[in-house]
Amino acid sequence: MTTGRDILQTVIDHDSGKSLSLAANAMKQAQGLLQRPTSSPRQPEPIGKETVVEEAVTSPVEPEQPIEEMSEAITTAVPEEPKIEEIVNEKVDSKPTNSTDNATSNKKVEGDYSISQYNNPGNIERGIKWEGLAEGGYGPRQRFAIFTTPEAGIRAMKKDLTTKLNRHDGDLRKMIAEYAPESENDVKKYLKVVQQTAGVKDVYTEKDLDNIVKGFIRMENRKPLADKYIKLMEK
Repeated sequence: MTTGRDILQTVIDHDSGKSLSLAANAMKQAQGLLQRPTSSPRQPEPIGKETVVEEAVTSPVEPEQPIEEMSEAITTAVPEEPKIEEIVNEKVDSKPTNSTDNATSNKKVEGDYSISQYNNPGNIERGIKWEGLAEGGYGPRQRFAIFTTPEAGIRAMKKDLTTKLNRHDGDLRKMIAEYAPESENDVKKYLKVVQQTAGVKDVYTEKDLDNIVKGFIRMENRKPLADKYIKLMEK
């Protein structure tokens, strides 16, 4: 292969008087070297081959769900609040709770059951909205009322006996017969026990009421419990 140095030497030789044809050939070779690219030429595209434009590969786009279908998407279930009728109310059965209803209000109040769990010294039946009345009852079919405090039970008993005293014109025997029917009680014994505190009279008045109440308490309760109620009345 003829290099640039060989061509230069040929020119020098020409100048020294060598063959003119050698000099001409050297010049042609020099021109050919000047026209050669300094780097490898790019490979030509093959003739007849179509240039293929590659399509970008993309994932197919899913169509948006209709609004009706989107509503069926899985979501975290929220528990429903219990219905009012499904809520179980706390009721006093045989033993009342310390939190009870006041007869004049729906607000819960703390009851005082230090003397009895029922606070009903006269065993008054349910049915009248006495002041200080608690929820529930006791006895067969929850027949008897429960009071929030012993004072409330004594007060209800006094009101009930006052009504009966006036209704029967001070006749103690008739009061007892209505309060404690002979079908369930020994009316003669009942009268005797009440007369031990209220005295023996033909007609009783409201002045005798406290002593009459004490006699009824003696008859309606065991002695230890009756003593507690009577002691509370005498304070």
